[in-house]
Amino acid sequence: MQESLPALLTLLSEEGAGLLADASGLCMASVGFEPEVVDALPALASKLVGALEHAGRGVFDLLDIEYGLPCLFDLKRRQLVTFVPMNFGPSRFVLVIRGRAMFVGTAFRDLVWTLWGRYGAELPAVPESFVTN
Repeated sequence: MQESLPALLTLLSEEGAGLLADASGLCMASVGFEPEVVDALPALASKLVGALEHAGRGVFDLLDIEYGLPCLFDLKRRQLVTFVPMNFGPSRFVLVIRGRAMFVGTAFRDLVWTLWGRYGAELPAVPESFVTN
């Protein structure tokens, strides 16, 4: 798993920079970030996602937002970093993507299946409509 994570993280970011942290802020894998950022970003990510989970769905309902991911933007409205909470059974992770997130393609699916296979209770059945020959 450790060998495949950096390659998958690279494909998820327009800038080729991604990081995966666990709920306690431990960096599991990173690519494209400076060492100082790798030291600080996992803790920030876990605290931010934890605060949003603690606030619950009510905040999104009050703001009339169906679904959203926490992001940091600059003053020119460029997406700098996206935080993606990921839960697999009792295990919680935060995917951090620098720049525009690239969820099109198979990289995100492969990341989910890799993490689910390692940390999920059991793999869900794949619907027939998802199977391609």
